[in-house]
Amino acid sequence: MRRTRAFHLWRAQRWREQVGRRELGEGPQLEGETAYALRQAGVQMRLADRCAAHWKDLPDLIRRGRAGEVVEEGGESDEEEESDGEEEEPIPLLPPREVKSTYVDEVLAM
Repeated sequence: MRRTRAFHLWRAQRWREQVGRRELGEGPQLEGETAYALRQAGVQMRLADRCAAHWKDLPDLIRRGRAGEVVEEGGESDEEEESDGEEEEPIPLLPPREVKSTYVDEVLAM
């Protein structure tokens, strides 16, 4: 979690360092490369912020899970459910039907 966010921050800084690195002089190429590098830096910053936002509750969730306070979504757990005495009915089988042989069946029979 921490490393992923640190990676995104590092990548953002790396993109910012690319601005003006090539000696192009003034012109559209320099302007385009600068815009691209700054855009990529922004993308990496947003990814870092998203990671932080998605994981903000994770330490508390881990603590609660280790303490046995967290129940799986839907209120279900791994424990066997109490039976109400009814057995589940098995799924009925389809009636048998005739199957035509194929070329593969004929080749395999040789």
